[in-house]
Amino acid sequence: MNKIVLGLIILLLVLVPTTVRADMGPKPTAVIKVYYNGELVEEDFQAKMLVCNEGKANSDSDAGGDVVSQLLVNIPDETRNCNWQPAGSWTWGGNCTGGVCKFNYSLPDEFKLAVYIPSLDQTFVSNNIIRKLYYSEYELMLWPDREAQIIDTTPLFTEKEIVPYIVFFSISFVLILIAAYISCLILKIGAKKTIYPVISNIVNLVIFAVLFELGEYVWDFLRMIMIIVVLFGMNVLLTYIFSGKKIKLSHSIILGLIIFIINFAVFSVVTTVYTIIL
Repeated sequence: MNKIVLGLIILLLVLVPTTVRADMGPKPTAVIKVYYNGELVEEDFQAKMLVCNEGKANSDSDAGGDVVSQLLVNIPDETRNCNWQPAGSWTWGGNCTGGVCKFNYSLPDEFKLAVYIPSLDQTFVSNNIIRKLYYSEYELMLWPDREAQIIDTTPLFTEKEIVPYIVFFSISFVLILIAAYISCLILKIGAKKTIYPVISNIVNLVIFAVLFELGEYVWDFLRMIMIIVVLFGMNVLLTYIFSGKKIKLSHSIILGLIIFIINFAVFSVVTTVYTIIL
């Protein structure tokens, strides 16, 4: 019977779409409100994140996208022996409207922001700032003397983040309840014990949400390690503990793997769709 369960697990892994396994899921996001002389900039304009590239200036910096020449800056930083240049093409965004600029996908940990306002025909470059959270909000203050200051205004939780979590939790709960019930029947450990993996998953997802918001999970590799450790390892442990060892560790591992696959697939799809909508 265990061979049948193992076969079902392998089948689930194969059926998870390649796009889900590879490049779907939440991406780092930065939302920046831009003010000029105390008023929100109403016209459309462009902005570009700048990164400090070490070594000599790179005149052929790959800024990516249709970037105006005024944003192709190259600012030496003698104290750090680097040059502030436009981030690469993997940093998406920069077409700003309604005074708001949005960036996502591969964002630098530390950046300056260069902004070009067409009506003023001026380019502003902010101070450098460190991005601390996965979803970040900033305000950029521009002044007539070309001074530019960016500040971090990120709240701990925002409505834009809570909504996908609610959708994720709701879908995952229903799917995991069904999957846990069927798995318990297949493993012959009793349908009544379905409650243990379901409860452990609820506790686990709360822990996951807090860690995901508080942690500086900027790099995909670190984020994947966190997802595997929390969504799989802790789920196995909690199921084993909550059941009072009524569910064997080997069965807890099987249940944990099935729940992990469901959580990962649902979380990837929900957050990716929500990012596209935004």
